[in-house]
Amino acid sequence: MSIDVLFSVNEYDRDGDLVTRGIFLHFGRTTLRVADSLSDFDGFIEQLRSIRAEIDENHQGALS
Repeated sequence: MSIDVLFSVNEYDRDGDLVTRGIFLHFGRTTLRVADSLSDFDGFIEQLRSIRAEIDENHQGALS
């Protein structure tokens, strides 16, 4: 399974005015605000790495 993930920085309205600051990930029609800053984004990536390690360690058999 392959999921295309896109990103954007900040949200703007139709006039180009800033609405929400942040880093956003886009999964198709779903958008998630994942961080307020680049250092927060680094923390988010570390959380994903931790989740990946837990899946590998505790749930690998469930995915076979």
